[in-house]
Amino acid sequence: MGSSRKKKDAFKLAHPICCYCGSAPTDTIDHAPARVCFQRKIGPENYEFPSCEPCNRRASKSEQLVALYIHSLTNATEDFAKLYRAVRNNYPHLLPQAADLRQRINYLSDRGIILPGSAIPHLTLASIPSGVGSHFHFFTGKLAKAFYYKHFGKPAEPDIRIITHWTNNQQPGVDAFLESVVRIEPFIEIGTRSNHSLGSQFAYRVNFSPDHNVMLFTASFNNQIIMTGLCAHKSFGIKFDDFLKLPSWSEPDLGKVPF
Repeated sequence: MGSSRKKKDAFKLAHPICCYCGSAPTDTIDHAPARVCFQRKIGPENYEFPSCEPCNRRASKSEQLVALYIHSLTNATEDFAKLYRAVRNNYPHLLPQAADLRQRINYLSDRGIILPGSAIPHLTLASIPSGVGSHFHFFTGKLAKAFYYKHFGKPAEPDIRIITHWTNNQQPGVDAFLESVVRIEPFIEIGTRSNHSLGSQFAYRVNFSPDHNVMLFTASFNNQIIMTGLCAHKSFGIKFDDFLKLPSWSEPDLGKVPF
């Protein structure tokens, strides 16, 4: 028996139940965040999670799409090119699109940036199609399930509700948002790998109650894309519906791929 098979068998023995659905037996070792989100698919150590085959496959398209946008904001041109071709072939309507003149003007106005009118058409700026958002929420919801398992050692119970938020560091108000994150999420985890520097590719802040009733985390990819997940029992008293009135929050359906 090869070493990889022994490792997988030992992992399944130690983690017999899928951390995502909480009911099916473990078939695979899943990586969250997915390795495709990292340069040359070299991700951090100790982010392996038990998954059944359906839960593992269900997230693959969303992970590919989110990875495309992560790599679009870095110098990982080879990784970006591969993902761009894959997304173009499978769902081209979700590719980044060149911003039109009105979007460029709104972008500058929201940030108080003044440019000569003749320079605005030459501003390099891409817009994100509206359908992309549901995949970011799905991706963040999967992270929430994985991190719940990582910190509590068990799958999230069926009555735990998960809502998610995502943004990037170019959005207005993001600095104030990150300042609040540091205050309320004191524990930080930084993705690392032996004999390989991951730089700032991945880190997250987290806070949780010792009774497993609530967990809040905010993950950062390359200090560019920021994702937040809130997990709590429905009876905990958090006003989920007030959060969901805000356009940046959503409650992803982790049993259904958003395609």
